[in-house]
Amino acid sequence: MQFRALMQELTGAVIAYDGQRLAKLFTDDGYYQDPLYGRFQGRAEIRRLADEVFKSTLGSMKWDIADAVDDGRVGYARWVFSFTSRRPGFEGKRVVLRGMIATELNNGLIKSFQDMYDVGTAFAQLSVPAEAYRDLYAKKAADIA
Repeated sequence: MQFRALMQELTGAVIAYDGQRLAKLFTDDGYYQDPLYGRFQGRAEIRRLADEVFKSTLGSMKWDIADAVDDGRVGYARWVFSFTSRRPGFEGKRVVLRGMIATELNNGLIKSFQDMYDVGTAFAQLSVPAEAYRDLYAKKAADIA
């Protein structure tokens, strides 16, 4: 499968909350890394990410991929993603994010999928008080140093 088609299949699976469809795009030991939700390693965890985590927190999703490029080993793409929050206390709030994907590929499957975006932008659109995510950013800063 061409990389652009692979990314379209991935986004379609996420939007459909179809964990089985999503997991089939990954190697047995592949992982999906998200700045907010963390790392989901292996097909069972990737299935759970779509079937349970995304389904319980993200509604009315739209995910548009642009500029998907790859060399057969690695792939990158830009995206715009939007959703309506299902999180308790933030229900009904619309969030729009811009970011990028970096992937490692293995025989046409995803070995690693790393989503990159500014979590603070989502928190601001959800009206999360700054003190609620100060520790998250402090931990991220410590991990870089």
